[in-house]
Amino acid sequence: MGDTNLDSAQLFEELSEWIYEKNEKGDFPKIQGISPLWLEVVSSGAQKKTDSKSAVYEIKLRLVYEKEK
Repeated sequence: MGDTNLDSAQLFEELSEWIYEKNEKGDFPKIQGISPLWLEVVSSGAQKKTDSKSAVYEIKLRLVYEKEK
């Protein structure tokens, strides 16, 4: 189980870095009716549920945007 926790921590670190890079480039998802300003990681991953075969993790993000007129 220890290796799995390390793997998960590495995944969240890489995902956070990817989000940071997307934010720096202004590469946001296209969402009708809004103009994204920035995206940030609010919390860097937490295990929410686990059983013998799988686990559910959560990473919280904040998308700041302006509504289009």
